[in-house]
Amino acid sequence: MPIRLLLQSILTGAGGGIGLSIVTQLLVQPSVSLVVGVDLAISQLEALLEEHSDRLSIVQGDVSVRATSERAVREALSRKGRLDSIILNAAILSPLGRAAETSVDDWKRLFDINFFGLLHSKQVRDQQQANMPLEQYNWLLDLHTQGKLLRPEQPASSFVHLVLSGIPSRLNGQVVGWDDAEIYAGT
Repeated sequence: MPIRLLLQSILTGAGGGIGLSIVTQLLVQPSVSLVVGVDLAISQLEALLEEHSDRLSIVQGDVSVRATSERAVREALSRKGRLDSIILNAAILSPLGRAAETSVDDWKRLFDINFFGLLHSKQVRDQQQANMPLEQYNWLLDLHTQGKLLRPEQPASSFVHLVLSGIPSRLNGQVVGWDDAEIYAGT
């Protein structure tokens, strides 16, 4: 992704793992003026604030709640007056187990985070874009037309494809697979 897209960014799932690594990498780039990290667990992000308080903001919240996306966008706009990118990294990989043994509520939670959380962010961003200068909006539209921006359903469908195809067979140190009645993970 060109660094131009990352001048002022929101990153969901920023509190640990890959998300925290992305935050750390963004903060060492001199052209990145703001990263708004969004997560429920923020202690590791708070540890970065002392050194990067001028370039890091933290929004503690659940991405499946629309108000969290709204707070993150407001934070970016109030600090820098614009928002160049939203990196939608937050996701969960559960429930895993036999279909008959997994909770429907757990499946609803998965879709609330992995799909509807993305939809909230896209809607909030689109509302924000309605107020952005035409030149900046056309630039984002051109990136989308060139296939450089994901549609909101792509992360969810990509995850389903990974599970169904078994590629990769290991994800985050766990074996991930699928058979007729079971999604499973193991070491």
